[in-house]
Amino acid sequence: MSYFKNMTKVFAGCCASSFLMEIMMEKAPDSANFVTFLQFFFIALQGLATLKSRMLKPQIPLKEYFILISLFFVTSVANNYVYALHVPSTLHMIIRSASSPASMLVSWYAKKQRPRTKALIGSVIISIGVSLAMYGGATVVEERKGNYLHWCLGVTILLIMLIVGALTGLQQEILFRKFGKHPEEMLFYTHMLPLPLFLGTVFVIAGTYLYFDFFTGRKQQPINYKDSIKSSIYKKDR
Repeated sequence: MSYFKNMTKVFAGCCASSFLMEIMMEKAPDSANFVTFLQFFFIALQGLATLKSRMLKPQIPLKEYFILISLFFVTSVANNYVYALHVPSTLHMIIRSASSPASMLVSWYAKKQRPRTKALIGSVIISIGVSLAMYGGATVVEERKGNYLHWCLGVTILLIMLIVGALTGLQQEILFRKFGKHPEEMLFYTHMLPLPLFLGTVFVIAGTYLYFDFFTGRKQQPINYKDSIKSSIYKKDR
């Protein structure tokens, strides 16, 4: 019963978070990094209250966190930067759902272990679904001239970040194997140490908008992805 209750809470929380994020990104696509900063801040605050004096004596040396934190921060910020390129949040979530095939490929390459047939079949099916979603997204963007190049750049970043995210998971496995499992400590340090780095993201977002204004002469508007899909379906039915 507790398992079902926990699953319900996670599912409801994720759905509510995704719904609110989609609304927010449609209104202010440059606010994603601020939302992520708040997420990092409150998780670090919660870890501070949980670990207390234990944080002064980490089980995993702080220098060992460098690669993990770098990969984790780059993944988080780059995925947010995609919103500034006006990739719809629906497509954003669909592409990120392909993390399973990416993890399988990275693990296959790093561990030299061939995945099971069921895992391969599942990854192929997921990849086909994501490819169809990207094709549909490209069709929608083509109807809004001037955004296609930025959309392609955003999708490329998302695909690259799938691999970087898989490398993050692999690095986490390496640390756990080497120093033992300390999930609360790792959660705290991977969110607390990168906090000062968020200052640099302000200039990146500002530079993006200056680029759009300079080369296009106007600010890019978010694409109403759902309405465009409905419109294209209606045209096909006609």
